Amino acid sequence: MEEEKKRKNKKKKNKQTKGIENNAVGAEESASSNQNYPAEIRGSEAHTDDTSGIDDDSNRHDTEGAKVSSLAENEKHCRMDTEAAFEEKIKQLQKDKVSHMQKEAIFEEKLKQFSREKDASLLKEESNFNERIKQLQNENNSHLHKEASFEMKIMQLQDEISSLRRQEANQEEKIRQLHMEKDVYLQKEAEFEMNSQLQSEKNSWLLKEAGLEKKNNELVDEVEKLNSKRVNLEKKVKEMEKETENKVQKEVSLEERISLLVDEVENSNSTMVSLEEKVKETEKERENWVQKEKSFREIISSLSGDNALLETQPGR
Repeated sequence: MEEEKKRKNKKKKNKQTKGIENNAVGAEESASSNQNYPAEIRGSEAHTDDTSGIDDDSNRHDTEGAKVSSLAENEKHCRMDTEAAFEEKIKQLQKDKVSHMQKEAIFEEKLKQFSREKDASLLKEESNFNERIKQLQNENNSHLHKEASFEMKIMQLQDEISSLRRQEANQEEKIRQLHMEKDVYLQKEAEFEMNSQLQSEKNSWLLKEAGLEKKNNELVDEVEKLNSKRVNLEKKVKEMEKETENKVQKEVSLEERISLLVDEVENSNSTMVSLEEKVKETEKERENWVQKEKSFREIISSLSGDNALLETQPGR
């Protein structure tokens, strides 16, 4: 299952990389076309056919396009690194949850073993132990509630990440559509430049392009807002990690308490063994007294027989 998830993540990253590269190419063409407009308008007004100026503009546009492509590539890597960090933190929280559940299972097993080893002769101590066990169980229940809240927070973070990814995909789709519309406008504009009588239509296309650039800027602002939301999510994840550390410390203290209880049970068992030895000694003493009593009775019976013989003798 983990290998399939890794393959799916790789496919998603490849698709995102292709989409961003296409956006970078569109941005390069957009930057090139924006730089060409002033030169082309001046060329149409002057009615000149000088081709050397066009070559210089194309070289400058290539340089600017390379810069735009580099910026898009850097933005792509930053976004991919941020998403990978989110996924790694979520996996770590899930591992902590599994570890906590294992410790709880060990804790419950120790409680069961402790309850089996209790002895009826230590009722007072047993009531104290039961009270302590109840306290530990209450603390365990509070930890379970906290664990449930952690799971809810993880699910909320995952939902927010999915929402951010969907919003990013929508923004990228809108940018791609705008670039496609812009390319169509540029093709039509190239046809209009061949005829000076359609200069007015060209101006209208330029106005539409300005509107498209405005939309593009608005989309860039929305992307910045999404990045700020990511920063807030990272802060929330750090806070959850601190809460998890506190929970682990409390679990360590619970294990120490259980160890103390086990020591008390062992001391109780040793006390019970000493009592059994005393009972055995008492039984031996009782048997000795029974033997002595039996011998005393035999002596008394013998003396009574002698006394009876003396009384039956003549002269008494």
